[in-house]
Amino acid sequence: MDEKACAEIAIPKNLVTGKFCDALPASCSDPEGNRRISIQAPGHWDCTSLRMLARLESATVVGIEASPVHVEVDVSFGLPHFHLVGLPDTSVRESRDRVRAAIKNSGFEFPAHRITVNLAPADVRKAGAAFDLPIALGVLSATGVITRPEIAGIVHVGELSLNG
Repeated sequence: MDEKACAEIAIPKNLVTGKFCDALPASCSDPEGNRRISIQAPGHWDCTSLRMLARLESATVVGIEASPVHVEVDVSFGLPHFHLVGLPDTSVRESRDRVRAAIKNSGFEFPAHRITVNLAPADVRKAGAAFDLPIALGVLSATGVITRPEIAGIVHVGELSLNG
């Protein structure tokens, strides 16, 4: 099936959001096996690439020691919302505004989707603006703007200004 045929696949209305990928044929997958979807019209999907999950390494300071933190970013269809989980303090919760402005002002499009950021482990308190960079890179990776090999094997720590 070619790209044009993929764009005409109608998804039954009774499918829940989390299961619609299974209804698409394998020909709508990229070489890595990721389902390539985006909404085109109610009940219709096309085959443009949308990565759904990104994982990055970061760190936080606990006492005088650095503690590893895994940053997971999930971008999914739904009402636009940016949600941080994993015991973030107020300064980390404020990163959503800095990240959104930095991505837009760097010339990239901020996704109008449901974005969930998990900072693991959940029992370690995360403080400071040092999670801005890994969150922004995670959003860009989850939407396919940057590729995983470009960010793999690096511990990302950094604050972002509003201009990126």
